[in-house]
Amino acid sequence: MRATRLSRRALGVAGVLSLGLSGLGATALAAPSGPGNIDFEQSGKLLIHKHVQSGTATPGTADGKDTGVKGDPVAGVKFTAYKLEADLKNQDTWAILSQLAVPNDACGSDFRTPAKTVGVLPVKAADASQSDLTNDQGKATIDNLAVGAYLVCETESPAKVVEKAAPFVVTVPFPNTKENEKNGAGANSNGQWIYDVNVYPKNVVIDAPVKDVNVVSYGLNGEAQVEFPVTAKVPAIGANTSFKHFIISDPMDVNYTSPAVKPNSVTIDGAPIDQDWYKATVNAGNEANISFTQKGLEELKKKPGSVISVTFTAKTQSVAAAINNQAKVYVDTIPGLIPPIAPPTTPPAGDPPVPSNKVVTAWGAASLLKQDKQSKQPLEGATFEIYNAKNPWEGTCTTEIAEDDKNTAIDESAKVTVDGKDVFTTDAQGKVDIKGLFVDSKKGAPGVENVAVDHTTRCYVLKETKAPAGFTLPTGGAELTPIKITAGQQTTDNQVTVDNTKTTVPQLPLTGAAGKILMTVGGLSLMAIAVGFVLVARKRRVNEA
Repeated sequence: MRATRLSRRALGVAGVLSLGLSGLGATALAAPSGPGNIDFEQSGKLLIHKHVQSGTATPGTADGKDTGVKGDPVAGVKFTAYKLEADLKNQDTWAILSQLAVPNDACGSDFRTPAKTVGVLPVKAADASQSDLTNDQGKATIDNLAVGAYLVCETESPAKVVEKAAPFVVTVPFPNTKENEKNGAGANSNGQWIYDVNVYPKNVVIDAPVKDVNVVSYGLNGEAQVEFPVTAKVPAIGANTSFKHFIISDPMDVNYTSPAVKPNSVTIDGAPIDQDWYKATVNAGNEANISFTQKGLEELKKKPGSVISVTFTAKTQSVAAAINNQAKVYVDTIPGLIPPIAPPTTPPAGDPPVPSNKVVTAWGAASLLKQDKQSKQPLEGATFEIYNAKNPWEGTCTTEIAEDDKNTAIDESAKVTVDGKDVFTTDAQGKVDIKGLFVDSKKGAPGVENVAVDHTTRCYVLKETKAPAGFTLPTGGAELTPIKITAGQQTTDNQVTVDNTKTTVPQLPLTGAAGKILMTVGGLSLMAIAVGFVLVARKRRVNEA
């Protein structure tokens, strides 16, 4: 429920409308006979100009000739005019209106249930006329209003409105007289009755927070691996108003876990905030929050326009093609100078938030099969490491490993840890699952619902560090294997095969049939040689004899 305040006297508030008419008697006015009298047969309208409260002391004018009101226009606001039982033919009614003070709760706590009376004037709740929603210029109209006095309430507004316009009373027609110069007639009043009355109710609104995303650890289930910086601007509120609560919340997608507030990340205008200004909490809904204490709410009121910054963190627990995230800010105000002693630490039920832009991260998985190059049998016991690729978004992945550019919080050249492991060993089936690797992230523009990453694949490099017993560990770059990770793919969808070759051994001795033949031939040859030597020797002896 949004609180409200009477930030400044709204244009047309009764209590000053009858100045300059006191010469008319206290009896009922006669039916008009001259051009200067009210035409009770004529209808009028309210021309609404809806802007953000800016603190300017220069109001617009009822005739619409001076609409140079500061403050951005507010779209999406609806007003309802409830007719009062006030007979404008009777001077006593004008006397009552001239002293009328409109209470802050005249429209009810929900701004849709008006009080039964404003002062002594009954409210005809059933006799109500509504405007359309204000357009992008903050303009709307309530048409076909009969002559009379009306209580005007802001009955519908967008979530970014944290302080609705104060209830006000306006008459149709409005006396555009010099005496009403401070109340809407303006310095150039012409003394005429205005039937089409311009009004300028103000809002206090909060700007949409801005969210970014940084991934500082590329493997699944890394502690505080995804960071979500959020900034929110402090709105200006009235002097007699306090913040009821101010909460920045980050509800996490189911693919994230362990939400937290990054230590020492809460600042205002870049300077650290005292820890007694806020509390950091995590609730059961996978949601991290910072909420301001009574002390913090008092300090925020003194710093309109300042920017609060906080970084939320989470770990990615499962693979998805797109994991969305959006921060929300909850702000409300109450009348008075003192904020609540114990403001809420989690978003209040029923309080509409102001959402940030969306951000998204994308993750994918793969599996590795190690096998004998010749037999294609799976191999157990091979170990691998994973590294970032030098060119992560190349169409064809290469084996070049990234170097650390020194510009980010992570060392791009370091091996990647996935699910707490940085060494991956094949099992008895020759397989090892790489359960999740980062692909890409994107900060969406404000108002964009479906944010998509720029890249749906990312390259990594596998490095074999140990071969199974009896197999050769590749070297010279052959130990590196490029791998492409696709966003949303599971381990069963993306398998990479790496071959190994058995180790060579010394030549075995020849003991088969072929060996025997060679030995026999060799033996016979030796015998023939020996016989030859004997025959030669005998012949020499005969010749000598």
